[in-house]
Amino acid sequence: MAEEVWTLVQGWYFSRGRRVPSDEEKICKDEIAKEKKEQFLFQTFMTRSLLKDELEEETDYSEKARILEGIKACDAILKESPQVTVVKPVHGSPEFWKAYWDKKKANGWVPKAKSKLPAKEN
Repeated sequence: MAEEVWTLVQGWYFSRGRRVPSDEEKICKDEIAKEKKEQFLFQTFMTRSLLKDELEEETDYSEKARILEGIKACDAILKESPQVTVVKPVHGSPEFWKAYWDKKKANGWVPKAKSKLPAKEN
């Protein structure tokens, strides 16, 4: 889409015998680069999904190792991208409870045994 916009912008300026201003050229080319990166990340995500499906059906251990390497490579690419959101762990899993308690502690939660208040004096 961004490349199509760039072509239209060039056509508009060229039809009037003018050059595309550098600021508009920069904006269009930045959008093209952004769109290509998003497309690459989407393709990487889809490849990872297909590899995970393939892993479930594969019975040969050498093939499973190859598939796991592919998944690992996709994970490394996706992890470096700030656009990709982290998927929350499944409710009830050990990762879920670890994140749950870390969040509670970060918000100031203290266990009852450690939060004993001094007795009131009469």
